[in-house]
Amino acid sequence: MVLKKQKQNLRIESISTGNLEKGLFKVRFNAMGCPCEIQFRCMDQDRANQFKNAALQWVKDFENTYTRFKDDSLLSRINQAAGKDWIEIDAEAEALFDLCDQFHFISGGLFDPTSLPVIKLWDYKAKQPRIPSQKEIEAAKSLVGWDKVQRESGKIKLGVAGMGFDLGGIGKEYAVDRVSLIARDYEISDVLINFGGDIAALG
Repeated sequence: MVLKKQKQNLRIESISTGNLEKGLFKVRFNAMGCPCEIQFRCMDQDRANQFKNAALQWVKDFENTYTRFKDDSLLSRINQAAGKDWIEIDAEAEALFDLCDQFHFISGGLFDPTSLPVIKLWDYKAKQPRIPSQKEIEAAKSLVGWDKVQRESGKIKLGVAGMGFDLGGIGKEYAVDRVSLIARDYEISDVLINFGGDIAALG
């Protein structure tokens, strides 16, 4: 996410400025809890608008699907079903969880998208933040573990009640890569994508 707390009805508002003589465009918006910017070069105004709209729509759909702050998001439904039910997922979700599996392996377990129970112990926005007790920490840690995630083709399940996904360690990185692919689809060869400091560049 990557996915920080958003207002219930997410709006991605963009400001696009263009220099048609040079074909330069810049799109700024807020998403995934951070300022985002896409800069690109395109000499065709219609194609530039099509790319901009496609990129913004993809980001909006991505956040609405994988944020844990909306009760009806895919991620929230997986978390709510922890220890109980399988949740059906599409090909893109399969690919995203495949990446989670790879990064968990590469990092030797340091990256674990099931860390939500521990993350929730620290509420920095609370009126009176507090340090959780060691007992609370140990209880939360017992609910963390990629090995507790059950996966089959087209569906996923968190194996223990109380578990939860948070994709904050991978979401924006995945998003910049996907938007760069959208740029290629629209034959945009020069583009710089910056989502809260996670960057992809072409050209």
